[in-house]
Amino acid sequence: MEQVFFHLHQRSVLATTQALSRTTRVRVEFFALAFALLLFGAVLTLHVLFVSPRWPSTCLSAALNESFAGGRPPRHVLQIEIELDEPPHAPILEDAVAAEDTFFFNEELLPVETARSCAAQANYVSEAVELAAANPELREILTSCHAQMPASALPEDRLVYLFSAEKGYLMLAPALRSRHGISTQRVRLSLEDTCLGPPLVRQLLRHVVGFDTVVMNWIIHAKMRLGDDGGGAPGEHAFSGRGGFLYNVQNAEIFNLNYASEFLSYTGDAPKLALFKLGVLFTTLFLFFTTTTLVSFTLRETQERMLRFTYHLQHHVRNDLPYGPLVFTHVVESLVFVPIMVGILFFLFEFFSDQLLAFLVLSVVWLCEVYSVVAVRTSLSTRFFPRIFFLYLSLFHIYFFSFPYGFSYLALAACVAFLFHAVTVSWNRWEVPALLNGQITIDRPRSEIPWYGQHAPARPASLIPGRGIVQQSPLPGAG
Repeated sequence: MEQVFFHLHQRSVLATTQALSRTTRVRVEFFALAFALLLFGAVLTLHVLFVSPRWPSTCLSAALNESFAGGRPPRHVLQIEIELDEPPHAPILEDAVAAEDTFFFNEELLPVETARSCAAQANYVSEAVELAAANPELREILTSCHAQMPASALPEDRLVYLFSAEKGYLMLAPALRSRHGISTQRVRLSLEDTCLGPPLVRQLLRHVVGFDTVVMNWIIHAKMRLGDDGGGAPGEHAFSGRGGFLYNVQNAEIFNLNYASEFLSYTGDAPKLALFKLGVLFTTLFLFFTTTTLVSFTLRETQERMLRFTYHLQHHVRNDLPYGPLVFTHVVESLVFVPIMVGILFFLFEFFSDQLLAFLVLSVVWLCEVYSVVAVRTSLSTRFFPRIFFLYLSLFHIYFFSFPYGFSYLALAACVAFLFHAVTVSWNRWEVPALLNGQITIDRPRSEIPWYGQHAPARPASLIPGRGIVQQSPLPGAG
C-alpha cells in the first residue's frame, strides 16, 4: 500500500513541477496566505459589527426602542424589510396592513388557479392558529403556497424576513393572519444605512455572505436589550417568551432562535461563562480526535481492501478463474463501511445542527487526511502539518460553539484557506525538494521521525499530533 501512495505522490510532484515553475508555486503560496488573511479579516469585521454583544446598537434595536418607549410593544409578527436600492434613511417602524403585502399573493403575478387553490387551502386550516405549528401536514399545505410562487412574485428590490415567538404565525398568509387577529409590525431598512456598517461591508453582505446571520443577531440583541422575556407573556407579541423563529421569505427557510436564550444564560455571569468555555474546549477536543480517528480508520481500511481486491482480481483473470464470488465478497465487505460513514455524518449532525456545515467539515477532514497519508513524507512536514491542522480546525470549532449564531460558513472558508496555505508551504518547501533531491525514494518513502528513534520504521503521518498510522501489512503473495 505504501508503494501505491509513493507512486501517487511521485506523479503529483512531477506534474506540479512540470506545470508550475518554482516562482509560480511561491506566488501561489503567498496568494493563498493573502486570501486566508482577507477571509479572516472579513470574519473578524462582521463578527465585531453584528455578533459581538459589545456593539452599541443595531438597526432593529434603534427602531424598536421607539416602540417600547411609546408603550407599544411589538406585534405578534415582526416583518423586517431590507431595501436594496432605496436611498439611505433611518429605520422606519410602521404597522403593516395585510393588503399591502401583495408580493405574497399577487393575482397579477400568480396564476388565478394557484391563488384560489392557496386561498382555499388556507381557509381549510382550522380557526386555531396553533394547528399550523402542531400539524406537519397543515404546515406543508401552507408553505406549499409559497413554494408555488414564481420568482417574479417575490420582491427583487428588498429582502423580507418574518420573526415571531410562535412558529405557526409565520406559516400563515398575511390575509389569514389578519383574520385571526395576528397583527404585523414592519421595520423598513435601507441597505445604505450606516447601521449596516461601511460600504465595503454592505457589499460583502449583499453579494457574498447574505443577511440571514445579521438579522438573527439583530433579533437576539434586541431581545437582550428589551428584556429576557420581552416584557410579556408567551404569544403576546413577537418578543415575548424566551425564543422565536425567523422566516426568510425569499428562500422559505426557517431559523430556530430558541437556543439563543439558553446560550445567553450560559454567558451571563463569570462562573457560567467559565464553565461554558470549558465545555466548548472539551467538545472541540472530543470532536477533533473522534472525527480524525474514524476518518483515518475508514480511509486506511477501504484502501487496503481495494488494493487487495485488485491483486486478487488480476490473479483470477490471468489464471482464467471465476471472479464473480470475488466481486460479491468485496462488495459485501465494503458495505460494512457504509453505516460507519453514515454514522459519522449523523454524529456530526447532532453537534452542528446544520447538515451542510457538518458535511463540509467532514469533507475538509477527509481531504486533509488523504493529503497527510499521500504527501506528508518528510520529518518537517510530519511535525508541521498535523499540528497546524489541529490548530486551525480547533479554532473553527471553538468559534462555532462559542458563537452558534455567528458567521460559521465564512469562518470555515477562512479555516480552509489557511489549511490550503499550510499545504502549499509543506508541498513547496519540503516535499517537492525532498523528492527531487533523492531524500525520498521508493526504498525510503518516508523520512525517519526523530522522536521514534533512529532505527524505527517510517510511518505515514496522521492528522492526530504525535501519532502515526499503523504500518500496512504486506499483501498476500507479495515478496
